[in-house]
Amino acid sequence: MSQFMRYTGQAGLLSVVAEALIANGYTLDGSPRAQGSAATAVVLQCGTTAVLLAQPPNNAVAEIEVWGAGQSATADFFEIIADRAAQAAAAPFCTAVALAGPSQCRTGG
Repeated sequence: MSQFMRYTGQAGLLSVVAEALIANGYTLDGSPRAQGSAATAVVLQCGTTAVLLAQPPNNAVAEIEVWGAGQSATADFFEIIADRAAQAAAAPFCTAVALAGPSQCRTGG
């Protein structure tokens, strides 16, 4: 398994991802952080798994990183969210790049 998995997606959907994770047992690890570059970042944690939601400034694409033991389960969860978002919007939700191994997040049907 890779050290972490990175996903990219529509910046406007970060709040949906955060809400879905919170509804499924993740908790906010501190308050949202504003970086010097005007990027914002939120970390959600569940056990030994952490999810970083980052919004670069002036960019329609956001980044999601998953760290820890629950990467596989979180990837499966993202796949479910992606399928639902794709069905609702008839557009791809995210693309995934695992630093080691194949992509685990589909871009739609």
